[in-house]
Amino acid sequence: MSLNLKKQLLSKMLENFEAEMNVMAKAAAEAREAATHEESIAEDKYDTRGLEASYLAGAQAKRAAELQLIIHSLQSLELNTFDKDSPISMTALAEVSSNLKSSLYFIAPKGGGMNLNIDNKCIQVITPDSRLGKELMGKHAGDTFELKIAERLNDYEILKVY
Repeated sequence: MSLNLKKQLLSKMLENFEAEMNVMAKAAAEAREAATHEESIAEDKYDTRGLEASYLAGAQAKRAAELQLIIHSLQSLELNTFDKDSPISMTALAEVSSNLKSSLYFIAPKGGGMNLNIDNKCIQVITPDSRLGKELMGKHAGDTFELKIAERLNDYEILKVY
């Protein structure tokens, strides 16, 4: 697997986050409009439509700002290359085996939890802050470790680092 795969992965991540940010920004603008519309003026002390719409607009604007920060972080991300002796660090693509199943994980500073299909390969994005990310950081191909998930102890082996 090459640097080209990582470039495709990063491009797809940016595309997904930009699309989500655009949806959030539009939703925030619509909620803001609803909050200030004359129909949202409270008719009595129990009428909270305008207040609820303003809270919603604020939350959506906050999420749009968070997405903008993620996008900026990913746009400035330098993709590193790894060899068989390289420890796992930011932008590593790690092939990991657990319970006789092999999975690919991309270590990114932001955007964990996203699953992407690139070149018929399912790749999960994780961050160093996640439990699995913390375990992987600094390890090498051939290393093994255990991680307890949902009260079950799982064995992992790092097959390759790209």
